[in-house]
Amino acid sequence: MAMQFEKQTTVWKLLFVVAIMGSASYFAGRVHHDRSHVPGQPSHTYMNELASVNSRVQSLSTFISNNAHSWPHFEQLALAYLDRARLSGEFTDYQKADNAIQQAFDISGTHAGPYLTRAYIHLALHRTDSALNDLNQVKNMLLVQRETALAVEGLVGDALIQLGETEAALEKFELTEKQNPSFKTAARLSQALALNGNYPLAGHWLSIGEKRVSSQSAYLSAWLELQHGILALEQDLLDEAYEHFSKADQTFPGYWLIEEHLAEVDALSGRTALAEDRYRAIVDRAPIPQMKLALADVLDSRDSAGNRNEVELLRRQADQQFTIIRAVYPALTSAH
Repeated sequence: MAMQFEKQTTVWKLLFVVAIMGSASYFAGRVHHDRSHVPGQPSHTYMNELASVNSRVQSLSTFISNNAHSWPHFEQLALAYLDRARLSGEFTDYQKADNAIQQAFDISGTHAGPYLTRAYIHLALHRTDSALNDLNQVKNMLLVQRETALAVEGLVGDALIQLGETEAALEKFELTEKQNPSFKTAARLSQALALNGNYPLAGHWLSIGEKRVSSQSAYLSAWLELQHGILALEQDLLDEAYEHFSKADQTFPGYWLIEEHLAEVDALSGRTALAEDRYRAIVDRAPIPQMKLALADVLDSRDSAGNRNEVELLRRQADQQFTIIRAVYPALTSAH
């Protein structure tokens, strides 16, 4: 008997989207290095963005090889790897970011280390208590600039989200919105409201966030469309969700995270052959365990005897990957 394909927006996806949102929020306003696009490709694509991040990683790595005692460059390298992780979904990129920020502290010592950046990395890896400890270190520093203090409050709110304290997080985000309205504050408010089930108001704040995003940022524009689609999907508005995901795909083509949401709606709408094709293409390019499980679920829902071996293989491979990740970062797979 075929297993019905079920909505994939479960706890793991919400946590993953939180990590993506954190990256988008944290880097909004940052100056990205090397915006030149890949020859022969249109600008504002996933591959172009990935090439830009790879260029940053290479440039910083080359500099560090000749200047091994510069902790700010290790901090920048950690951020570059984390930026690549949001694009690739690869566990190894999170590891490299974690290793680079540790190297920064090995050089700087505990008195002058990049605590704010390490707190952000802790949050990306769902090490919430460690993040809060680092944020307290920043709060206790002398002469904390207003911009830094606001960044701390926003990250404390992100930590509260991870702890399940969404009401407290909402209060934090409302305060930061009043003090310094930005894309970041609007996105965070939307996130907290959605987790509280207030989808209309969450959508309202996403729309406000859209007005605050530079038209040059295809990634952030697509990310906002993706969130609109997820809100619709959570309410079982499949056609509306598909429209948003399609627009996100047109805005920032080639991004597997957008494509897998299109595949999910295809599967939920009964277009399982199309969903299978999409998931196979994603797994070929981004063989992360969640995508293997989604492909296995689609194949299982089609109830073909020829699919059984592949279904079992995909689930076994995903479980092996989760086991490896869990050994290093248990919180990243706590929902699996």
